Amino acid sequence: MGTACANSYTNLALVCWEQLSIFTDSNPFFAQVLWYVHFVDVFMLWNRNDNELKNFIDYLHSTIEFLRFSFNSSDLEIDFLDVKVRKSDCNEIISSIYQKPTRKNALLH
Repeated sequence: MGTACANSYTNLALVCWEQLSIFTDSNPFFAQVLWYVHFVDVFMLWNRNDNELKNFIDYLHSTIEFLRFSFNSSDLEIDFLDVKVRKSDCNEIISSIYQKPTRKNALLH
């Protein structure tokens, strides 16, 4: 289960890492990324090509030893936590509720 302070330690470490690696002028990708965090889940909008996205992920891995990033990308839609985010034909961002395929409506009494 871990210590009661584990989440606070994690959040503190990640906020410090973000300030030193993401939200800084020394980040070569600073102007190309919109970065949103929900605890340890990151939602990011990227306005460059896939090759540069791979370079950005490599940059992230080079800035911290104890954390590895996995990512899913799409030009049209992506599932993030319980939200499906998609781009409309007019380049608007539209969201809807997302439910995992394994979701069951079962209750334990």
